Parts: sequence; structure tokens; C-alpha cells
Amino acid sequence: GAPRVEASRRTEEAAGAHAAHEAALESFFERVRPAVEADPARVLKPTVASAAMAEEVGDGPFQPVRGYRDEQLLSDMRHKIFGALVQAGLHNSEYGRKLVLAATPAQPAHLKSAMPFLGTRAAEV
Repeated sequence: GAPRVEASRRTEEAAGAHAAHEAALESFFERVRPAVEADPARVLKPTVASAAMAEEVGDGPFQPVRGYRDEQLLSDMRHKIFGALVQAGLHNSEYGRKLVLAATPAQPAHLKSAMPFLGTRAAEV
């Protein structure tokens, strides 16, 4: 009867929509798939960046600093405020988040990092 025909029509529509979706995905994957040859040994090779870091390190006892030094962290008021909030157990609260975001950094932010972006939480405060 009619319910069986309707169910069959819906099944065909769903199958057509699924096929169209699969075709769209395959078209997308063709556009973004990297054009590299299959080379399983390539996985074990160092990247250009890691090879450059290995060359930069050298044989001396001191390694280059990648990040922040203790003096830089401890001179930043945001770090001190966050440490106090952790001790008080308030670091996960909305109040604690707003307090850290409102604190001014020890050094002005780089121009690119100071630009507000849509959807950033810093712009809400």
C-alpha cells in the first residue's frame, strides 16, 4: 500500500542524499589530499625543523631557551595573581579567569597578539 511506497521513496531519497554527500566528500578530499609519494621510511626520518634544532644545539652544556625564563614569568603580574588564585582554590572560577585577564602584562603584547579577534574570550572582559 501507500505506507510501503512512501517508505520506499524515503529510503531512495536518503540513499541519494548519502551518495551526493559521499561524492562531495570525495571531491573535497581530492582538493586537499597532499601530493606525496608513498614512502613508509619517511615516517622515521627527522623533519626539517627537528633537524635544524639538532644542528643549533651543539655540544656545550647549555641548551637554548625555548619559552620563558623564570625571571620573565615571575615579573608578570598575571603569573603572580594566578599563583595566588591556585592557592585559594579560585583559579577555575569565573572570578579568577576575569581577574587574570584584567591584569596587565609585564611587557606590552605584540601587536598581532593584541588584536581582537571574533570569538576570543579576552574581548569579553
